[in-house]
Amino acid sequence: MAPGGIIKKCYPLKGNESIIEGNLLTSPNRKTESLKAIESSQLTLAGPFELSQGGVGTIGRYPVFISGKDGKKHFWGFTIVVIDLIELLDKTGISKLDQSGYDYWLWRIHPDTKLPEIFASSVKKPNHDLSIDFSINVPNSTWTLSAMPKAGWINKGISLIWHICLILISLVLSIFVYLLLQRTALLKDRTENLKRSKQELIEANATKDKFFSIIAHDLRSPVGSLLSISQLLSDNYQDLDEKERMNLISFIKLGSNQTLTLLDNLLLWARSQSGNIEWKPAKFDINDTINNVVILFENAASNKQQQIIVETKGVLQVFADKDMITTVLRNLVSNAIKFSPINRRIVICTSESNKSTCEIKVKDYGIGIPPEKLTELFQLDNNQSTKGTNNESGTGLGLLLCKEFIELNNGKIMAESVLNEGSSFFITIPLASAEMQ
Repeated sequence: MAPGGIIKKCYPLKGNESIIEGNLLTSPNRKTESLKAIESSQLTLAGPFELSQGGVGTIGRYPVFISGKDGKKHFWGFTIVVIDLIELLDKTGISKLDQSGYDYWLWRIHPDTKLPEIFASSVKKPNHDLSIDFSINVPNSTWTLSAMPKAGWINKGISLIWHICLILISLVLSIFVYLLLQRTALLKDRTENLKRSKQELIEANATKDKFFSIIAHDLRSPVGSLLSISQLLSDNYQDLDEKERMNLISFIKLGSNQTLTLLDNLLLWARSQSGNIEWKPAKFDINDTINNVVILFENAASNKQQQIIVETKGVLQVFADKDMITTVLRNLVSNAIKFSPINRRIVICTSESNKSTCEIKVKDYGIGIPPEKLTELFQLDNNQSTKGTNNESGTGLGLLLCKEFIELNNGKIMAESVLNEGSSFFITIPLASAEMQ
């Protein structure tokens, strides 16, 4: 296999050590046909080459493409099969022609030089004027099998017989090419399976690392702060006046609420990763749900002198899992409060984007998101928690949950932001069908 065009693995390795780390895309003898394989997205047969283990062979290169995060196919590398030409010709019986009094040569037109290139031959100087030629179509090329009696043609009958023989031999070669295609396709499938398994392992490791990071830092820090404030209150209770006590108690309450939110997100995320969250869609009024979520955050917004403005009208029925959508709204409103300075507005509005979709927008006028982070908001491997404007803590899991829950409900989520001006989050979910209403 050659990821990125660089040979990394070979079986058997013994006798082929010299080819490891060889670059097919820069090697003068291999570059043209390797690029041709990528351009055509098809198997190419290249050669003949002197094999490192001895002998002469032709090489089949199958380009492998995988889907990237942008949804497009990207070149991953090659799966490669080496065919020993001597062994191939022995199995087809061509090599026995020389022993029977006939000259033969197998050749092609080289794609770079445009000159004949002979794979195998029983004669030093082939006579193309007197030979019988038969073309063999192979991936991205054409091979030609030529032959003639050493003593020359005696009559047309013998010529016809030999023409038929060459057709039969060429058919045998075509069968071998077909088997090569089948074998290479199998290697391609195995390579793609390995790539998928590798990606799943990477995601599993990222999930594990994120989990331990949250436990070690994002949860330990607020719990440690609560312990310190509680200790301060306990040790100095009699020496503190009523206002100081209430301030410390308010800190404990605020910290406890934040820690509970972190735990809720962590537990929900853990359940979603293990597939233990059941999707229960139903018809409900999204505007009513938004109003209930806003009530939950009135005190948090009031503490930062913020105003939450809800711009909704009447009843807007959607079809989704109400608990999941409520969790999404809680996270988006919590983030809007968290990343907005004192005395700012937060606006929530709903609309029917078309006859089948409801759009919900949560807009804040806060610190905004840097452009380089905006593209990584919903990616686990690049997702990191960020402190709020009042040093509020988080896990970095909220938006990951939002994305998973919205997609489970056949919706989409996206974000727009301008640094130091604010952010807008858009989610779309299906409207309840006319039949359900």
